[in-house]
Amino acid sequence: MLYLQSLDSAEICFVALPVYVIDPGFQLRITDEERALLELPEDSGPVIGADVLCVALLMRSGATVQVNLNATVVINLHNRRGIQCVNSAGLSACFRLSADSGWTPLC
Repeated sequence: MLYLQSLDSAEICFVALPVYVIDPGFQLRITDEERALLELPEDSGPVIGADVLCVALLMRSGATVQVNLNATVVINLHNRRGIQCVNSAGLSACFRLSADSGWTPLC
């Protein structure tokens, strides 16, 4: 579990998990604009864990939590620049933490 906290406003803090904890098959898709904002090289796709940290924000959902893998936070590990990348491909990538501590896809 990770905490993303604002440097300017300490009361702003988000709880997150690395995307592979939720979906080991997750594939990062970023646009050319997002790549430029993160200052990533154009010649190859960024590798999660080596080039970027990719996390999903946890949202309260009743007695449990859920995540949206279509709106991950991506941080360039080389320069610490980060943005929230919203996948507009229309894929359904929302998951809810189930009672057995596994992640269940939401329809």
